[in-house]
Amino acid sequence: MGMTPSIPPHIDPLILRFLTGEASPQERQQLDTWVAADPSHRRYLEQLVKLWHSSASATDFAHIDAHQDWQQVKARLKGRRQPADSRLLYPARWGANGWFKMAAVTLLVLGVLIGLYHQQMNGKTEAPVTSTATTHPLQLTLSDGTRVYLNKRASLTYPLSFSGPTRNVTLTGEAFFEVTKNPAQPFLIRSGALLTRVVGTSFSVNAPTEDFVQVTVLTGKVALSTSSASQASLVLTPGEQGVFQNNTLVESTNTEVNFLAWKTKVLTFQNTPLAQVVQDLNRYYGQKLALTGTSLENCRITATFREQPLEEVLTEMQLVLPIQVQRHQGRIILAGKGCR
Repeated sequence: MGMTPSIPPHIDPLILRFLTGEASPQERQQLDTWVAADPSHRRYLEQLVKLWHSSASATDFAHIDAHQDWQQVKARLKGRRQPADSRLLYPARWGANGWFKMAAVTLLVLGVLIGLYHQQMNGKTEAPVTSTATTHPLQLTLSDGTRVYLNKRASLTYPLSFSGPTRNVTLTGEAFFEVTKNPAQPFLIRSGALLTRVVGTSFSVNAPTEDFVQVTVLTGKVALSTSSASQASLVLTPGEQGVFQNNTLVESTNTEVNFLAWKTKVLTFQNTPLAQVVQDLNRYYGQKLALTGTSLENCRITATFREQPLEEVLTEMQLVLPIQVQRHQGRIILAGKGCR
């Protein structure tokens, strides 16, 4: 059968409610969003459809009551033969309405197969899976309920279910974690040579390379150690930051107001020097902004930008600061006489 994506606990019941016609419009939209969020989610459903084709035809189940005993439905499904035509019923494109217009009987059988599919996977050694955010951030919900928000170009490797004394994942790139509390099974994040250990908290990990890792704590407590240390080298609390660089761990206070802007879609500046503003804009928009000389470094700005295009942000900045926006060879230059 192959490996499956990590299925959040609420997804299978949500699918079954939809299959039996009991899902609300909000639940239908939630399910559609989940299917579109990751190609593995679509593959999960496609595998179920293929399993149905190998077990029964839709007409054989036309008279099954949606609320019939689950065991009876499974028994009838297992007893059918594979039909000659095993073409995939789901459309190639999964639009807003797409697969939601499937026949009710086919969907009911698919719901039954969700249970059968998980039964087939039980008892097998599950290889870890890797989820990667490409051009947009990606939200994941792990089997323990932990939520992970991957920034663009970040990857997380994790098991479909956590077993053993710890919950182990591996991160490359930047992510924000909301870890489900479980003191009996600590959550461990491997980022290059750095190991981040938590019980239940929320924090950011930025690991662009194996030689540089930055951990910023929002809530709870986080312990950091290197691969060569047997015990935690740093323990961080809210507002604190740990940086691993040149094989050394350094603790500091987090002064980056916009370190989670990629997740919140909000940039906040409170009497912020223009040099810091440019740095934050470059990181958020992935652009190449620069100041001309040092005359603008004394300029400061107070503003909040919520999911606004860069051009709109620059226009608003020109209204409150003595700057002009120039473009040269793919770079955006902020020029002007400066501020007193």
